[in-house]
Amino acid sequence: MRKRLAIVTLLFGFIGVAYSQVPQNGGGEKQPEHEPYQWRDLYAPANVPNWFLFGAALWAGIMALRTLKAIEKQTNLQTVAYTQWVKIENWEAASKRIAPAGGIPYGEIQIGFDVVNGSDFPLTMNSANFVFAGNTIFNSGDNVFLPPHSPYRIKLALQITTAQLNTWEQSILAIAIQGDIPHIGILGNPMSQSFKGLLVGGRDKAPYFQYEISMVPTEKRGGSGPTADR
Repeated sequence: MRKRLAIVTLLFGFIGVAYSQVPQNGGGEKQPEHEPYQWRDLYAPANVPNWFLFGAALWAGIMALRTLKAIEKQTNLQTVAYTQWVKIENWEAASKRIAPAGGIPYGEIQIGFDVVNGSDFPLTMNSANFVFAGNTIFNSGDNVFLPPHSPYRIKLALQITTAQLNTWEQSILAIAIQGDIPHIGILGNPMSQSFKGLLVGGRDKAPYFQYEISMVPTEKRGGSGPTADR
């Protein structure tokens, strides 16, 4: 918008200089009709000051555009400096065999991980959702304050079948996990980070998360859900 205003100002300056050279009716004198204007008069010595004015207007317009570009660049740099994000780290998983009296034995994987504010400014996490194995859902709740670089620990127990537990104990097991982490930073812009992948681990294998969709911060635009970027 500012660039357009500068261009319009420059054009009006040029039109004003040119228009000042066109003969005007004045002093009650009648001008000949249909007399073509002698454009070469623009180069007459009497018009030299007007060309200096035009040059000054042109220079002012160019400097205004350069100033606007510098301001825009500085604004973009400040926005990047205040960009905020979260990350997930420190995955833990341990198995447990459960045999209820009179019931069907099953297994349980106790999972823990940290949601960490990776920026240098505080942010607020709102209703972060995590879905484990397609059915176990964890919700963080609203207004979870995350100081800079401080972990928010999440723990839950995931029920699995005896066959899955045997796989975990004998080799490795992959558990599908996806999540959506909305948050608001110091600029007040609602952001969201969606992710999807596999938690891979076993009794003798330290768990790690293999991303299918990485956690790219995406601005929320009034929809009910965020956009997940690969």
